Amino acid sequence: MLGQVLLAVVALVYPSCAYDVGLRDKPIEGDELVDLSGDSAHWTATSSHPASITISATVPGDLITDLQTAGVIGDPLYENSFLNSSIWNDYTWTYTHHFALPLSVATTLSAGGRLQLVFDGIKMGAALKLNGVILGNATSQFVRYSFDIGTPERPVSQAGKAENMLEVIFDPTIDVAGRFMACTGGWDWAPYSNTKQGDARTFSKGIWKHVYLVSTGSAGASITHVVPQIFYQGQYPIEPLVDGEHAGFHVDVKVFLSAAKATSGELSLATGFAAGVATKVVVPAGESVHILTVEAPAKHIKLWWPTGMGKQNLYGLSVMFVPDIVKNKVMATRRVGFRYVALVTGNDTNQDFLARAGREEGTESHGMFFRINGVAMWSRGANMIPMEELEGRMSSEAHRVLVRSAVDGGMNTLRVWGGGMFLPDVWYDACDDLGIIVYHDMQYAQSGHSPAATATQDEELRHTVRRLSSHASIVVWDGCNECQVIMDTGTGIYAKFVMTVVAEEDKSRAVWPSCPALGWSTGVRKLDALPNGRPLTTPTTGKAIETHGPYQHGAGFPAVNGDASMKLFDTNIPIKVSPGSTGPQFENVYASEFGAVAMSSFESMSSTLAKEHWGLHAGQPSDTCSGGFESKCTGNNVMAQRNYPCDNLINVYFGMRPETYFNRTGESIFKQHLYQCMLSQALLMKSDIETRRSKNQLGCLVWQLNEIWPTGGWGSLEYGTPVLGQVLGGRWKPL
Repeated sequence: MLGQVLLAVVALVYPSCAYDVGLRDKPIEGDELVDLSGDSAHWTATSSHPASITISATVPGDLITDLQTAGVIGDPLYENSFLNSSIWNDYTWTYTHHFALPLSVATTLSAGGRLQLVFDGIKMGAALKLNGVILGNATSQFVRYSFDIGTPERPVSQAGKAENMLEVIFDPTIDVAGRFMACTGGWDWAPYSNTKQGDARTFSKGIWKHVYLVSTGSAGASITHVVPQIFYQGQYPIEPLVDGEHAGFHVDVKVFLSAAKATSGELSLATGFAAGVATKVVVPAGESVHILTVEAPAKHIKLWWPTGMGKQNLYGLSVMFVPDIVKNKVMATRRVGFRYVALVTGNDTNQDFLARAGREEGTESHGMFFRINGVAMWSRGANMIPMEELEGRMSSEAHRVLVRSAVDGGMNTLRVWGGGMFLPDVWYDACDDLGIIVYHDMQYAQSGHSPAATATQDEELRHTVRRLSSHASIVVWDGCNECQVIMDTGTGIYAKFVMTVVAEEDKSRAVWPSCPALGWSTGVRKLDALPNGRPLTTPTTGKAIETHGPYQHGAGFPAVNGDASMKLFDTNIPIKVSPGSTGPQFENVYASEFGAVAMSSFESMSSTLAKEHWGLHAGQPSDTCSGGFESKCTGNNVMAQRNYPCDNLINVYFGMRPETYFNRTGESIFKQHLYQCMLSQALLMKSDIETRRSKNQLGCLVWQLNEIWPTGGWGSLEYGTPVLGQVLGGRWKPL
């Protein structure tokens, strides 16, 4: 029994290296796929001179987690270990894998077939080599890279021994123009690193998604994306649609094919809701798109609804390409749901508005809410940040559990915040299954992560929308986090480039300039904010129909975030109830961010702190911190690095305490500190939400859903990676 307990403890201390198939993106489909990642693929990581360290590496994963697993470093989140960055930052690290081609793949290649090498995701700048030949550079975390190999320019060894050498060389001099997770290296809820590339903080790097080979016959083509576009065929509904009685849906399925040389064949579509269709297609060399169309009449389908409003009915569809010459079948599958979503900004209970809006474009200033299948929806939920700074720790089950926790907590809406990542498919699948609607930022934020109209970023946006567009849960795309889009200024690029590309790729969903935003002047249908094909433009001024804030920051102790001086505030108890009328017919607001700081529980926090530092002030001398929102702290106080303090919240809700109270350490007092802090957040948010409900706010999304590490952050759920002290998916705070 003791041995089993020790093994369990070890399993919690060190991140799992097991192959998590649930994190895999939908792959490029061909005749045969060969996985070069996972438990059976042996990778090594080697540092440049003078360190000259070689360790076993995990793909998918990240370098820092590999260093911890190899015993070279301890837990990077323990105390201030994340600041000991030289080992992962100051050297060039090379990931290497040796592989042999399976006989079937080698045979196809020798018969004139095609072989693609695919990297679903590489974080930070890297040079890619095969058998000493440069394939190219990876410069965006969010791009899928594919290379034809087995050509005269990029030769491979045939079947037999593992003679092919694949290298991914992480070179810190390769400029990636900020195209990685913006909260890498810190945010006001994430650990601040001491390393940067340009203006952007850096931290982890690695081959964070899968690597594989795709083999296709000489007359074949691979399927790179399947993009269902679903359009409601009826009039704008202001009453609930009823199964079997509505106008049905039109479905365009865009199939993206890739061929080394021109070919032809039959492309077919089979669905769980309509008769199959098939057509002969001519496939040119390179990339091409083909559209298969079916109708989904009301009698054949049941609607998809958000949680609490109905069932989450989903249907499978599959596409297949069969070349004319060699009858090798290539197939890809997706799931879809049928729902009509309008992002409403006018008074759509007024018939005059409906008549006018049917002819007009742009946005009104009446308010902002979602109407789904004819039903006006009160969005209640939270903002989703990444679950991890260390991609090697990511867990598919943790993502599922987190969505389940949101539903169990009464939420129906989650926003994917624009300073993080495009999440694993498993998260979107869980939202589809459980009825969460998703408000989705593109991954642009400040601090060196603004857009540029480059070929790389164009590819990033198109790949992302194509990859995710089958998910019924995603109801709106927007350009960025907190970057007001004003034409003819630097932020005009979000309309002219970012959202224009998104609208070209997906005409079936509402588009929005940013979060928050004033809306559009042109480029969308006024009734539902779906793209109309005209240029997207924004107003320079207008009424605020979507808001961020206010936020209650922590204060009273020098730290990387918050004010070192004591900043007290009004508790809003009893709440100030608005006497105004409520409902979509009245002016309204969508509050897409507001929140309050809180620490996590003792169980979560204590696992990353030495026992002598168990206290809100760590029992150490205070640091000297300056620099504003992201302060730089001089000293060794570990709690100064845990983002916000909580002294002011405790003083407001539990009475003024002397500084000696916060300076105390030990298990008992630290538990008291943390519980009082978390209760303060819960009391503050309770009164805030109740006040907002009386003000006709039809969107109510708290900042934020989850934590990315144990800290003084904004989360409702604690850090959700199952390492020491943590619970899969995250414990609920009292909130």
